[in-house]
This record gives sequence, structure tokens and C-alpha cells, in this order.
Amino acid sequence: VVVVVGVVVVVVVVVVVVVVVVVVVIVVSIVLVGVKVVVIVILLVLPIVVCGQNALRYKVLALVVVVVLIAVVIVAVVVVIIIIVVVVSVVVVVAEVVVFAVVVVAVLEVVVA
Repeated sequence: VVVVVGVVVVVVVVVVVVVVVVVVVIVVSIVLVGVKVVVIVILLVLPIVVCGQNALRYKVLALVVVVVLIAVVIVAVVVVIIIIVVVVSVVVVVAEVVVFAVVVVAVLEVVVA
């Protein structure tokens, strides 16, 4: 009984930790994407507002910056996905080990008893 309770507690804790980590990562990435989108919009709108002699040059610069930002966003999303996958797989392995250990202990208890 004690073993089962211990397993349940461990599993619950692990699940909670994973959920919290994933949620935090997702929220942070969404915020970052939002900030980048705002920056991109500003960069695209500014040349139109500024206009005049340097408008064309500025648009080229803005375009370069936008491309770089989009690349950064893509990289960030990939990194977040990798982090989530790694965390989940680590948790699964830990859970498997714990469950295996519990089963072994339970079997030993039964055999000894």
C-alpha cells in the first residue's frame, strides 16, 4: 500500500512539474512572438509614415530586419518544441523506471511474505 501511494505521489509530482514547465515555455514563446510581431508591424509602418528621400533605403533595411526576425521566431519555435519533447521523454523514462522499481519491490514483498 505504501509503495502504491509513493508511486502515485511521484507520478503526480512529475506530471505537475512537466505541465508547469510546458505551460511556462509556451506562454514565454507566445509573448516573444507577440513582441516580435509588434516590432515587425512597426518596422513595416514606419517607412510609410517617414517617407521622403530615405523611404526606399529604409524599406530595404526594414525588410532585412523582418526576415531576420521571422528566422528568429522559427528558430525559437523549433527550440521550444525540442525542449518540450526532451522534457516529456525524460519524464516518461523516469516514470517507467519508478514503475519498474515499484513492481520489483511489490513482487519481492510478495515473494518474501
